[in-house]
Amino acid sequence: MEWFLCSVENAEVEKAEGSDERAGELEGGWTLISFMPPLSSETTPYFILVLFVILAGVVFPIVKNAYAAASLLAANVVVFVVVRVFSMSHSPVEYYSLVASLAFNPPVFFSGENVFSLLTSMFFHIEPWHIFFNLFFLIFWATNLENRIGARAVVLLYLFTGAVATLGYGLLHFHGSVLLLGASGALMGIAGCFAALYPDERMTFIFFFVVLPKVRVSIALVFLLLVETFLALAYPHSGIAHEAHFFGVAAGLVVGMWLNKKFAVGEKKRFERADDRKNRLVHVLRAVEREMGDQPDAVEALKKAVESHDEEKIMFLWLEEFLKKARCPGCSLSLSQSNSPENVLGGTVQCKSCGWTLEVDDFG
Repeated sequence: MEWFLCSVENAEVEKAEGSDERAGELEGGWTLISFMPPLSSETTPYFILVLFVILAGVVFPIVKNAYAAASLLAANVVVFVVVRVFSMSHSPVEYYSLVASLAFNPPVFFSGENVFSLLTSMFFHIEPWHIFFNLFFLIFWATNLENRIGARAVVLLYLFTGAVATLGYGLLHFHGSVLLLGASGALMGIAGCFAALYPDERMTFIFFFVVLPKVRVSIALVFLLLVETFLALAYPHSGIAHEAHFFGVAAGLVVGMWLNKKFAVGEKKRFERADDRKNRLVHVLRAVEREMGDQPDAVEALKKAVESHDEEKIMFLWLEEFLKKARCPGCSLSLSQSNSPENVLGGTVQCKSCGWTLEVDDFG
């Protein structure tokens, strides 16, 4: 009888010949069988091990203050866990019906049914190694990009490029019996945008667990595209949705070029603001060196804040570090208890315990 074969990477689910005791009839007379069976006592240890490694990966973007990347990662994991747990308490037919409803089916979508699959498919994975490799990619690329363009931009970029990748693939397979799932298209979009915005930026590149020397983002993307092209030509029936990956990269490059123009318009104002921050911090630094010269760690942290004045997030991190290190010259209490980075930037550092105030010269 006919059945669907669920592949691992960005999941094409296509017809094949065969039979299996897990087979179950779905809408339209199709029968669905997956490489990844419902969670059972045999597969649970494997599932838990991979899940533990994935959850441990959430720590990296959080440490890097990339909370959008961490949230996207967590959303993918939650959907993965819910679907796998669902498979334990429901029949195989119900489980595979859920898979079919979450994945993107071009004919169904373009007929106006199951429109939410455009969104759910980019957060949905079946096989543990599928989600593992995708989120490994997300951790490094999305985290680095978020530190440069912000959390909101990364989330919108993920959703937009993921949607373009899915729709592009769907148009090419409009009459095909395929299901598409996985975050790969959105992640390739993030890589494309990163390369368009910061082509000469160097980042640690990890390819199949091999840590390579830091390379330019543009070179890393070209390498990924060459590998993608080779796999598409050498293994055309692998089940990997290479077209979706290419659509994702193209969408990311277009967004990156648009952002480049937008940034160019606001570049002068951005540097004017940065120059104002530097001017203020230099005045505060002079006052700190004059009144708190015996606290070298605090002075050094403030110098780092001055050096990073054009990177606002990093600057504020150093200002927080300064407050942690700084002690009131009057009563020796930590200045972090009564001040914020904004107080330092505004030159209004004071100790609420003894009333001491940092005497900062007029910013002028």
